[in-house]
Amino acid sequence: MNFKHLAVAAAVSSATFSGAALAQLSGNVGLTSEYFFRGLAQSGGSAVSGGLDYAAESGFYVGTWASTINFASAEGSGTEVDLYAGFGGEAGSVGYDIGAIYYWYSEEGEAGADPDPSNNTFELYGSLGFGPVTLGVAYSLSDYFALTDESVLYTYLGLSLPISEMLSFDAHVGFTSFDDPVALNPTGDPGAPATIDEYLDYSIGISARLESGFSPAFSFVGTDLDGDDLQAVVSVGYEFGL
Repeated sequence: MNFKHLAVAAAVSSATFSGAALAQLSGNVGLTSEYFFRGLAQSGGSAVSGGLDYAAESGFYVGTWASTINFASAEGSGTEVDLYAGFGGEAGSVGYDIGAIYYWYSEEGEAGADPDPSNNTFELYGSLGFGPVTLGVAYSLSDYFALTDESVLYTYLGLSLPISEMLSFDAHVGFTSFDDPVALNPTGDPGAPATIDEYLDYSIGISARLESGFSPAFSFVGTDLDGDDLQAVVSVGYEFGL
């Protein structure tokens, strides 16, 4: 489970499906054995996260989400902070969501940790929901996570299929496309990174939403990059109203 996406999805859900409910302010916290983003490890081990979201009756939402991280291009451990805003709604049986997100890294600008291109990244995103299936896209308008200063397109297909009142079967496949080849080392092991212009990421797992507000999950995450093995991830989140 990716708690960053869970936080945005929860904000959209509150704004879109609350009916006559008033505007909502909610929070979330999470703990995961490894924080993965688009198939790539971000924390080098366990990570703690948390977020706040405001969702209006109109469908507008705004929020922030943060997680501990530890990866080479950020020169050690630190914090990722995401700021996002968007609008979600329904057109008949189809759900939609459009918005913008800025990823900020606390190490940026510290001594010896000022990469060019920058880790800090700004994206526009959008998605359509058809029952349990979601089709989505994100497009960067800035440097892209210290990999390139060119725009990057990310597209994905997600599935969250209920198998009981509490359990869901979750699957995801995403495709990252770079305008120019980039050097990427998914494992962080010593050696020359691979030069690629695209890659696939995927995940499959089981998640639960308990009445208490807790959301435990187990999944396998991987990519089609050479040397990148399938990883098992255990996580738990908690959502609460404010």
